[in-house]
Amino acid sequence: MKKFKVLSLAVLVVFLLAGSVFGAVKCLAQEEKVVTDQGWVVFRLGDPRVFVKGPNADKFAPEVPRRPADGAPDVTVLKIDVAPYTNKDGRTMVPFRFLANALGVDNRCIHWDGALRQVTLDDPAFPTVQMIVGERVIATGGREIPIDTAPELVSPPGRTTLPARFVAQALGYNVEWDEKTNTVYCWKGQRPKEQVRDEILKLLGGELAWRSIGVSTANKVLAPPGGHIVPGNGAYSVNGVMVIDESDGVVCILTTVGIQPKATLPDGTTWEQQMATLRQVLERNFGPGEFTEKLMYMAEQKDSQYKNYPPLQVLTAPDGRQVMVDDDGGGIFIAVKPPGVGF
Repeated sequence: MKKFKVLSLAVLVVFLLAGSVFGAVKCLAQEEKVVTDQGWVVFRLGDPRVFVKGPNADKFAPEVPRRPADGAPDVTVLKIDVAPYTNKDGRTMVPFRFLANALGVDNRCIHWDGALRQVTLDDPAFPTVQMIVGERVIATGGREIPIDTAPELVSPPGRTTLPARFVAQALGYNVEWDEKTNTVYCWKGQRPKEQVRDEILKLLGGELAWRSIGVSTANKVLAPPGGHIVPGNGAYSVNGVMVIDESDGVVCILTTVGIQPKATLPDGTTWEQQMATLRQVLERNFGPGEFTEKLMYMAEQKDSQYKNYPPLQVLTAPDGRQVMVDDDGGGIFIAVKPPGVGF
């Protein structure tokens, strides 16, 4: 395999004095604030959210959407553009920059060498970690350690993913897989895994109840709990709002309207309840703000099967996903595609 570059101490000093191309000068140990023994990180398969308890949330770039977890204000929920997935080797893969940020690595200490297809994490608060796409080796602590899987490229949107377990362990974390909730959780210190798991389930019970729908790792739509599967089309329905995976990378959000304006649905769901649920779905997936308000306005205008609204529109969501909005007769139709994939 390609050998990782190992710098001698003398060469390293020269780089530090001259200004390393890897930005090592900026990665000062005294600046670092990493996860405490009471913090943790949770990834869930197929879910574009990362849950971080502790200061590591501050490591993410400012443009990464974030909010406090429902009912747990000391836990930060960050939305990433490629959901964790299981590769052919059965390992949970996470985009390398988001994985490193969640584990406390500063953005300035995360490097991608496109020519070598090599990822380097050189934060002085942690052991240095290097991996190459396609190579089943992790270099850390001056050693090259064989592993049973390799970094991969996911396109769209063009992300390099790393095996969460091996990277977290190389950075000094404990790592556990919870099959019941399809989650990987990482923490530092000596706390028993059962104690950590119980705390996570207690604090994140409401968050983990949301469903993540969509086959594309780059295009997941979250749907609230309490729904059911609609016979025939397989849509997940909550209060008249349906979320359906079209199996071609497209996920659709639909409303349900009656003949009379703002009619109550046969199951007793009122128009107000349906619109409140739609707002929940849109804000959870696109964030509160102008984009969600625009979609809500169009949905509120389509309050009857006899009303033709809106005209077909293709929009770009704040996270880069392409969104087509149309009137499908029985309600508003919102189709969502991954970033960079048009209609």
